[in-house]
Amino acid sequence: MAVSQDKCIQCGNRARRRDIEKISPSDALDPDGTFMGLPYWFCCEDCYKKAVRRYLDPRYDFDKRAEDDEECAERITEALVDYHVKAGSTLLENLFSPVAWQKPADYIRPEKEAAIDAFETKKIGEIAGAEIELHNRLFAEWMHTLEEEITASPSYSREGA
Repeated sequence: MAVSQDKCIQCGNRARRRDIEKISPSDALDPDGTFMGLPYWFCCEDCYKKAVRRYLDPRYDFDKRAEDDEECAERITEALVDYHVKAGSTLLENLFSPVAWQKPADYIRPEKEAAIDAFETKKIGEIAGAEIELHNRLFAEWMHTLEEEITASPSYSREGA
């Protein structure tokens, strides 16, 4: 990955915006496109997303919602099945059921909120992990560039190294 401080990390565009939207859950992307304090930058939100996506599980992509996730939907479905089992099917069972008086939506709400919260928490963690992986790659590139500049310098002597 050859990167330059004079252009976007992802697309090579030299036009640099100063009003990039805050889309990084860990604040890794500054409004001027600077990424995690490195001298490299992104020109737009889409370039940032594209670079981070290389290290991100597609299940937790920036545009994914909890409602789209199979595991989250399964937890909600299980709560609804649990409601119908506990509510009973006959009039006598309904009369003595502790949950039959509740609407299904009210009964499953706590589980639904927990499932959505678990998904969102995991998504934030996955994005942060992908950002760290991208940072590590860019940092290594930066260190390599600095090392090349130092060794190419006329004042550098191999004996002192």
